[in-house]
Amino acid sequence: MKLFFSIWMLTCVFVNFLKAQSLPWYAINGHDVQAAISLNPAYLFNPDLNSSINVGSATIDYNNNFGYFLNKSFFDLIFNMGDVSVPELQFKKLGFDPAVGIDRDLVGYEMKLNETDLTKIYFSTSWKYTGPGFYKREESGFNWGVTSGIEAFGGVNNYPRQITYGPYRKYSSSDEIQVNKFNGFGDAIVKIGLNGAYEYKIDPKTRFSIGGTLRYIGSLAHFSMTSDAPIESLYFLKRDEVQASNLKLIYQYSHNGPEEFKQIKIGGNGIGGDLGVFFNRKLNYPQVSFFRGGISLTDFGAIWYGKDMKSGEFNINTPTKLSFGKFDKFEGFDQLIDSFEYYITRNPKNSHKQKSGGVSYTPTNLQFTLGCGFMNYGRVHFYFSTPLVQWSPEAFQIGLVPELTFRMLNILVPFSYNQWTGFRLGAGVNLSFLTIGTDDVRTFRSREQLKSGSFYVGINLNKFVKKVRKSRQQSSHAYHTEFMLGVM
Repeated sequence: MKLFFSIWMLTCVFVNFLKAQSLPWYAINGHDVQAAISLNPAYLFNPDLNSSINVGSATIDYNNNFGYFLNKSFFDLIFNMGDVSVPELQFKKLGFDPAVGIDRDLVGYEMKLNETDLTKIYFSTSWKYTGPGFYKREESGFNWGVTSGIEAFGGVNNYPRQITYGPYRKYSSSDEIQVNKFNGFGDAIVKIGLNGAYEYKIDPKTRFSIGGTLRYIGSLAHFSMTSDAPIESLYFLKRDEVQASNLKLIYQYSHNGPEEFKQIKIGGNGIGGDLGVFFNRKLNYPQVSFFRGGISLTDFGAIWYGKDMKSGEFNINTPTKLSFGKFDKFEGFDQLIDSFEYYITRNPKNSHKQKSGGVSYTPTNLQFTLGCGFMNYGRVHFYFSTPLVQWSPEAFQIGLVPELTFRMLNILVPFSYNQWTGFRLGAGVNLSFLTIGTDDVRTFRSREQLKSGSFYVGINLNKFVKKVRKSRQQSSHAYHTEFMLGVM
């Protein structure tokens, strides 16, 4: 349905990048302190770590099975988002027959709809900049930090491919299908957080920590759309007209159209946070030096909006004809809502209600990590995460990250499985103060069908304090302080 896809595409283009889930390999070994805190606010670092300054880090992520770009690289797409189009969804403007689709090769940054027989569509992508930030470990066992950042994320979950134009070539008059519940959303936010954790020394070899992060969330833009009940019957009448037996569509939007997206301001205020526990145990085995792990609940929160937000609900309670061609032109969300209201409320059994203001919730995740060290040369990390809300575009994910450790260099090779994208192989390094890499090595080359990509780069300055034994006549310990731009 062009109505739904127009909203999705506008959110992609004008929020820049809508929250995809790549494996957080860069956070899992604790070298990038701010990233590790975002993974688990109770993370236990090298005991010699005194403080860390996060200069800044950037994450870009993209996953979808809605369609693909022909012979493009991930970085090509990043710098040409303004040129993206989907010809199969523009047949009215370009003269295409939706029963055929496009009969030519893709040109430039045109996206081809996926031709596979998938019943559900996902789209999940994000852009995030973190920093500046600061983290400090106190001798008392209390650790604290300050974080900040800006993020744009979102996507589509369980989007039914049957209601897009392109797949109509598989349906004809008198065909009838059912459509399950689906949703899509996009957010752009700024965040400022305060982290605190307390570290307990159970015995000389065992440490345990419990911690949390409390953050302010300011909304720059928000859009959401949820089909809150299955459509029992979608009956195809002719070229661009169907009859829906029922529909319950809930929506929110903070910006009417492209011009308003250019006005950067805080439109909603909220609060959120993370909670976590972590442990670390030193071992005396010849081959295994330590074992550690943790569990965390991340990104829970809510944002409240004033008059800039419009919230509403459409209800179709009796069979109603919908002509998709009526919605082929997009002039803004207000125009789309007014047009849709006009067509469905001609039947008095259908309804539409709208109000100003509202509340949105951030997608919460459960994350679990385990790791062990092998002598002084390597580590192995295990990662698991899952979204805790149905409407989240993020995916169930597991990963295994082998790591080689040297004095000034760590090499990580993440293997991961994502519910949306399947198996992926990545590569990353901690080189002095720099962390850089990806969980998908295909990111750096052109692909015949581009459907995914991810990239991370971060700069952290870590300060270490090493205990030095002194004579018995002097105090039991002295401290040698140094800035170490190497790895932990």
